[in-house]
Amino acid sequence: MMTPANHIKFICKLLGDDDPDEIAERVLAEFNLTECADILVIKLSMMQKRLLSIAMTIIGKTKVILLDEPTLGMDHGSKRFVWEAISRVKQDRVIIVATQDM
Repeated sequence: MMTPANHIKFICKLLGDDDPDEIAERVLAEFNLTECADILVIKLSMMQKRLLSIAMTIIGKTKVILLDEPTLGMDHGSKRFVWEAISRVKQDRVIIVATQDM
């Protein structure tokens, strides 16, 4: 029974980041989840849940990220948003995406 903001802050604390509040605010904004930051995750749409899942993977200094079907079940506009968000966070990382959308 956590919110997207709680999830991001929890991951930040596990990774030992200094400012979980600032990181949560930035990551939620990057994935367009600011409006639902304080809503329980169970009440989010499937797309919002997928975006949160992707957002949680980019926290920290992980050099390799594996995403398995991150856009499964999304409409074309939502898929485009996810690909653009992934492109914005790929600096200094290797992101491997398994998808049938190629």
